[in-house]
Amino acid sequence: GSLVAGLSPDVIEQLWDVVKRIVVADRTSTVVDRHKTYDDLMHILVRKGTEELETNRRSLEWLEEHGECIDHIYVQDSTLEHASRGAFARRFIAKGDVIISSPMLNNWGRRRLTMFTNRTGVEGESNAKQLIYNYVFGHPDSNILMFPVTRAIAFNHKSNRTKYNYDGSKNFGPNAFLRWSKSDKKTQYYLRRHVADLRQENYATMILEFIASRDINPDEEIFIDYGIDWEKAWNAHLTNFFEKEYGRAQFSSKSLVDMNGDKMNKDNHQWTDDYFTVCMTREIPDRDSDEWIEILPNEQGSFGVNYEHIGYDLMRDGISWCPCIILAINDESHLDVVIFAVSTENTSQRFIRRVRHLHNQYVEFRPIPGKSDQHFTGAFRHEIGIPDEIFPELWRDLSLEDLVPSSLSS
Repeated sequence: GSLVAGLSPDVIEQLWDVVKRIVVADRTSTVVDRHKTYDDLMHILVRKGTEELETNRRSLEWLEEHGECIDHIYVQDSTLEHASRGAFARRFIAKGDVIISSPMLNNWGRRRLTMFTNRTGVEGESNAKQLIYNYVFGHPDSNILMFPVTRAIAFNHKSNRTKYNYDGSKNFGPNAFLRWSKSDKKTQYYLRRHVADLRQENYATMILEFIASRDINPDEEIFIDYGIDWEKAWNAHLTNFFEKEYGRAQFSSKSLVDMNGDKMNKDNHQWTDDYFTVCMTREIPDRDSDEWIEILPNEQGSFGVNYEHIGYDLMRDGISWCPCIILAINDESHLDVVIFAVSTENTSQRFIRRVRHLHNQYVEFRPIPGKSDQHFTGAFRHEIGIPDEIFPELWRDLSLEDLVPSSLSS
C-alpha cells in the first residue's frame, strides 16, 4: 500500500492504536474508537482532519418529545438605559416554557478572576477583577462561579423590589426565572452531591434553564432577577461611580463613540495616553502608491515612528486591525496614514506602510489597553446571583476560601 512519512499502513495502524489508548481523552474516544484501519485514517485526512460521531437521524416526533428549542431569543440593544445588549423573544413564549437552556462552565475560586498586574502602569488606576466577573452566576456562600455558554448571557436584570426603572418608566419586573434542568441526569445527580464531587468534572456539567414566569410576546425583552446583592451593588455603583469617576474623567467609552462618529476631526488624530488609531489592514488592498519603509534600531525613523515606538507594542498576532497614524486629511472621507507592520518571518524586522488615500471606514479609534471604562478602579464588578432556594447546601463552601472540602461521597 501507500506509504505516509516512510511508514507502512501496518505500522501506522499500530501507532494509531497507541495514540487512542494513551493520548486521546475519554470524551474524544467516542469519535475515534471506531477508526481502526489505515483506510479509516485516510478518510479523515481527505476530509481535512475532521470527523464526527455518526448517529441515527431522529424523527420529528422524537425531537418534539426530547429536544429543546435553542433559538427562542435574539440579541440586540437593550431597552434599559445603562445596559448595552439584551435578549428578546423571537416568538411568543408561554408561561412555564423553557426559554433557553445553558450548560454552565465551572470556575473554582473567586481569586482566579482577579488580575494581579496593573496594565495602566499607574498605581490605583486598574480594576483588580476581570470583566468576566459580571457574567458569571454564583452564590455568596460558595466559591463556585458558573459561566453560561449560550445566549443566556444576554439576559438583563429587573426585580419586583422597585416600582420604577432608572429612566422613570414603570417597572413590570422580571418575566423569567432560573431553574436547574429537570431532564438532564447529570444535573440532577450533582445537585445531590457534595461540591467536591462536582469539581472532578472537567466539562460543562450543570444545565441551567431560563423559564418564562408569564406569557412573553414576540420582540419583548426578557429579564431575570440577578438578586438583591447585585441590585444593591448596582445602585451604589450608579451613585458613586458617576459622581467620583466620571466627575474627574475626561476620557470615556462615550468619548470613543463620539470620536468614531467624527473621524475627520483632526483634533482627535494625535495619539494620547488614553487612545490610539487602528487601520483594518485585511480590507486594504496593496496599491502601487503604497510606500513600505523599514524602521531600523538606533535610527531616527520616519513620520515620527522609530524602532521603539509604542505602536509596535500595541500590535496583536492574528488581528486584522493594526495600529496606524493619521498624517493628513485628503478630502471629506479619505486619509493619509502610516500603518505599523512587522515581518512574518522575523518579527524583530519592523516596517511602516504608507497608504496615501484610505477611506475613513477602515480607520477606528481604540482605547489604550487598560484605559477603557471597564478597567477603572470603580468600574462595576459583581456576579449574577443564583437564588438561595435552588442553590444546594452541599455547595456552600466559602468558609474554606479557595479550598474545596474533601468529598463526602467516598
